[in-house]
Amino acid sequence: MNTSPAQTTKFADKREALIASASGLLNERGIRGTTLSAVAEGVGLIKNSVTYYFRRKEDLAAACYLRSIDLYNRLTDEAMAQAGMPARLGALLRAHAQVLAAVEQGLHAPVTRFHDLRALRGEHMAPVYAAYEDMFRRLRRLLNDEATADRSAANARTHIVLGVVNAQRVWLLRHEPERFGAVADSMLGLLLRGVMASGARWQAEGCELRWQLGSADLSPSAAFLRTATQLINEQGYRGASVNRIAERLNMTKGGFYYHNETKDDLVACCFDETFAIVRQALAQAEQEQVSGWERLSAVLRALVLFQITPDGSPLLQWSAVPTLPDAAERSRIRQALGRIGERLASLVVGGMVDGSIRPLDPMQAAQLAMVGINAAAELQRFVPGTTPQAAVELYVRPLLMGLE
Repeated sequence: MNTSPAQTTKFADKREALIASASGLLNERGIRGTTLSAVAEGVGLIKNSVTYYFRRKEDLAAACYLRSIDLYNRLTDEAMAQAGMPARLGALLRAHAQVLAAVEQGLHAPVTRFHDLRALRGEHMAPVYAAYEDMFRRLRRLLNDEATADRSAANARTHIVLGVVNAQRVWLLRHEPERFGAVADSMLGLLLRGVMASGARWQAEGCELRWQLGSADLSPSAAFLRTATQLINEQGYRGASVNRIAERLNMTKGGFYYHNETKDDLVACCFDETFAIVRQALAQAEQEQVSGWERLSAVLRALVLFQITPDGSPLLQWSAVPTLPDAAERSRIRQALGRIGERLASLVVGGMVDGSIRPLDPMQAAQLAMVGINAAAELQRFVPGTTPQAAVELYVRPLLMGLE
């Protein structure tokens, strides 16, 4: 029997409504915390009705991610019509800000963020990852004028901008929706020109050479923290199962529970360890008798290098926060992140006072710094074989001094 146009339209409309409902839930709870029942409730259906459109939760999650990728590709392609990298990047950030403003005003469906993308499993991994990598390449073309023909430099710059785009909603929510476009222009200025005042100068290394980050703890507890952090960064909260953590440490599942009450407790400890390391860097920077610019750049160099040197360890990516199952724990972690942002902003204000950092929104500069610290955990993925010296030159320098 043939399907009428009305039936086809009704099916498509309901499918779009399910994707919109699921997108909001994925942003709040991640894949693990999103259920088909909750998605169905959001559109006035029962759970069994959802399976007519999406057989499994993973099918729906993949559709949400692909929808977001399609949106970013469209915005990037439209921005490519502008002449020159600065104009193209500005067009992209403003267009994305307009979409996010429409979401806040209830005029556009939620846009699925990519913080839990690594939790996808099975048949959906390959097509969604391939689409994400294509999105990365499109963004690289948008940024890649002749001056950035070097592939490693182009990848590092693209990684910075993609981190900003992924985090754009977070820092825009400090403002009213009608101000989103103006705030996007302000972030564009930061990305293009950096934070350094005209009289300051760039250094590839500085006071951070005297600092000690982390600890030499070789206990089983420390090993669990490092391994769990690596796995969550690689595979998401859901993918970093107890079995996988134990297997990487060459122990049994029973051995895991001998040292840890639950996986959730271990993840909370991973966040605490990450924050402790960031606070170490901030505390040591605050004691240095140097300019605010030198303090800020030293913090960025120290925390990026800590994550990519052989003796270092990745910091747990803050994008994992929404995937935590406990609401109180999510609130605690977000409060800690907010305090770290305030301390970074304080370094920026100090630099503005002493004239080493140009006048700008200090909280926005702090958020850019946090994006850079967070995204450094994936730097080796996007810029394979990165050495510490290359990371400073190709990643930290443009992050602080701008892409122009």
